[in-house]
Amino acid sequence: VRAIPESTTEKPVSEESDITEVYDSSEDGTYSYNGTKSTTCPCGWRYKNKSNAKIIGGKETQVNEYPFMVSLVNRTSNGRICGGCIISPMHVLTAAHCDFPPMSAVIGEHDVRVSGETNATMKIDIKNFIKHTNFTKYLLQNDIAVAVLSEQISFSAKVGPACLPSERPVLNNRIVKALGWGLLSTTRNISSAVLREVNLKVVDSATCSHHYYDLNPISDTQFCTYAKNRDTCEGDSGGPILWLDPEINRYTLVGIVSFGKSCATIVPGVNTEVSSFINWIQ
Repeated sequence: VRAIPESTTEKPVSEESDITEVYDSSEDGTYSYNGTKSTTCPCGWRYKNKSNAKIIGGKETQVNEYPFMVSLVNRTSNGRICGGCIISPMHVLTAAHCDFPPMSAVIGEHDVRVSGETNATMKIDIKNFIKHTNFTKYLLQNDIAVAVLSEQISFSAKVGPACLPSERPVLNNRIVKALGWGLLSTTRNISSAVLREVNLKVVDSATCSHHYYDLNPISDTQFCTYAKNRDTCEGDSGGPILWLDPEINRYTLVGIVSFGKSCATIVPGVNTEVSSFINWIQ
């Protein structure tokens, strides 16, 4: 997750799509709307503690604030490959293009430089990586996969699953959140050592397709996100796009970071739309 302004000659996304620090869906729900529904479903919660350091152009998360976040790493070198999201004690949802075996899933991670920072951190080998049968490597359609773990995750306040959507939410122009340890700058090739979060706005498909006319139009199983000088980037792929459902005040996994033309330009990023694949996931 990064913030790196770059120049480009392409038509910019409308300024109405810009996001400021004032909007934070993690605090007050989309458009500060307070829902009346409640849920007992054990998913999508935040773990709160007292530290929350601000980062230029973005924000470092609190330690274990988002219990469902996963880092996919090389099993031997521990080199970071992609992000992922816990959906059950045995399964992590990620992008199909993140398949670089052998891999492990690191749960409960925050600062990759510090060992023992939190007692929630655990590295679990991935025994099976199930890509969607219609995944196309070069067009990145159906870019979704389930990583099957070699042992169960023990859920706690600091580690647990995100909620999955029961139906497709109407997200156009809504605020969503991305998480990751991806690049902070494409010019210096520096990745974040700590988990970061950024708020993005969902952009309509017609606007987004304009920027990808030389590739494929954005399909119904994808959606785009944008914020001025902010974005997901290399290393954030496979990570979650989360919507704080204001009806139940829980984080719902609505998207998976898939691809983009560049990072933090005027071109929106493209994400896999999770609700389109619920039957396949289940």
